[in-house]
Amino acid sequence: MKPITQPALAHSRPPVPGRLARMLLLLCVVAPATAFAGGAGEISFVIGQVRIIDAAGAVRAAAAGGSVGAGERIETGSSGHVHLRMVDGGYLSVRPGSRFAIEQYETAPGATAIRLHLDEGVVRSITGAAAREQKDRFRLNTPLAAIGVRGTDFVVQAGGEGVRALVNEGTIVVAPLGADCA
Repeated sequence: MKPITQPALAHSRPPVPGRLARMLLLLCVVAPATAFAGGAGEISFVIGQVRIIDAAGAVRAAAAGGSVGAGERIETGSSGHVHLRMVDGGYLSVRPGSRFAIEQYETAPGATAIRLHLDEGVVRSITGAAAREQKDRFRLNTPLAAIGVRGTDFVVQAGGEGVRALVNEGTIVVAPLGADCA
């Protein structure tokens, strides 16, 4: 009985080191850029009417796989709901009837600056690596209060009647923004 061997491939030559290095460099540059082209995160889930408004006022419908960036607002209709996966592994869920803005989302080591704003509605935040490493550089503002993190998972509701917060895991700090928040 003859041993079974694989036939030699006509094109089986070792890759040229320069060509392999160029391919790896291209993957390193293109993959992150396409995953988070908007700079802050990617839309992972959308239900109902959700629109994104950029800094220039241009409006687009949110779609799974799309990106979101600093300076953009997210508005959900009465049955709209969107989930965002952020560049640092964080997670945001903007619930129905909400107006929410990503004012800044910088995650460079030692230079983290995450500023979010909830005008009204409900948002859930599970902080990512950047906010866990530099807790003092994360802030979620509402019309009445500023919220900082000392943990990882919380839900905030803002509206005309006030601000409510529910902590699922960890700790948050809530501070008034003005005399209206006593």
